Order: sequence, then C-alpha cells, then structure tokens
Amino acid sequence: MKFKVWCMNKNKVEPHPSFIKTDGSLWKLNEFGIIPLNEKTHKFMLDTSNIDKSGTKIYVGDIVLMKNTKQPTGIYDRYHDVYYEIISKDNMFYAKPILNFEFAKYYYTKELIYVCEYCEVVGNKYKNKEIYDFIK
Repeated sequence: MKFKVWCMNKNKVEPHPSFIKTDGSLWKLNEFGIIPLNEKTHKFMLDTSNIDKSGTKIYVGDIVLMKNTKQPTGIYDRYHDVYYEIISKDNMFYAKPILNFEFAKYYYTKELIYVCEYCEVVGNKYKNKEIYDFIK
C-alpha cells in the first residue's frame, strides 16, 4: 500500500519516510529516530494508483478539476468546470463532486477510473479549503 502523509502545520507533504504500525498509528523516520505522528496534525492520503491527465498521482483527499463538464438539463446543455474530491468507499475510489449551484443535481459521484484521464489534480482538501468555502 502506497500513501503520503500531509502535515497540517507545514501545509505540505511530510518529507520523511512514514509508515503505519499494526495498531493503525502513523510514524515517521528522521535523523532523531522513529517518531509518532499526531493524527490531528498529520493526515493519511492513500495512493489510488491512478494518474490525472498531466501524469500526476491521485491520492484520496485530492481535489481534481474537470474542465468544461457537459451537464444535460433536459432543455439545453451547459458546460461547467467542476471540482471533485477523491474519496474511498468499499475498497473503490470515487470522484465526488464539490458543488453548490443551480444544476448540482445533474452531477454525481463517479468511479475514479472513468474520470482520471480527464481531470487535473489542483490540490487537496487539507491545503485548499477555500474551494469548499467558495461553493457555500
């Protein structure tokens, strides 16, 4: 299982090798030895084994953008740029729309494997909270 650890204090990926103990706790190895990581300040991000259209790895918790997504309304078609949060459920990876606009009911959660070649990683839910604030 591949993953990365997001450090909330530094607002970036933990640079030291990290691992998960059998009890589920996060640890890192640095010049001082093996050090436990605080779950409140360090977030586990699982590698989905998928890449976006630019070749960037996609992790659970990433936010991806699909530009010019066609949204049928029944009367006419509209195109929107839609943000999705990558989630994991039942051992599958999904792109869940982050929406709050008039035609939100037409967008739905999609299996990641079907959208990864059309999307672009633009951040993650820990670093880019302004995306969520923007749609409220």
